[in-house]
Amino acid sequence: MKTLIKTSSLEEILDFMEEGFDGDLDTISKQASQKAEAEGMIYGPLWEEIGSQTMKHLFKMRRLHPGRRSISRLTEQQENKDVPAYENKNTMAWWVSLRGKWYNLLDLYKEDVEELASCYDKLAKTNGFERDFYSKVASKLENGQPVGQIFDIEALKELRKEV
Repeated sequence: MKTLIKTSSLEEILDFMEEGFDGDLDTISKQASQKAEAEGMIYGPLWEEIGSQTMKHLFKMRRLHPGRRSISRLTEQQENKDVPAYENKNTMAWWVSLRGKWYNLLDLYKEDVEELASCYDKLAKTNGFERDFYSKVASKLENGQPVGQIFDIEALKELRKEV
């Protein structure tokens, strides 16, 4: 497969993660961190401490917000296949986190997908609560006025109970 855009070191490592990802995000993140360090891309005591967590976060962000390059690569892989993606799981994977593990969406059953939907429903309700709370705080302020001029922590806690 030819590269569509010149890749950065970060893209190379994220591509490495993509190619080796089998649902075990912890393992591939450690491997990517070690690869980046071994190739001299990044190093030092701080990297040794946070490298794996950093790679895990960057990989998740790439999957949530794919750039043109990843979309083109995915499209190119699919165009060259004679069988539908659901019959050839190597063509495409859509990884989702469920019960603390990563699964290919193509392998999940109805009950699993309903559980995913329920998780997002709870997340939407939580986000709605936070939206309402911050909207209420903002409604009490004038332009250019800091929150601390109107509220202290106890007042914010009380306002939060009202939401």
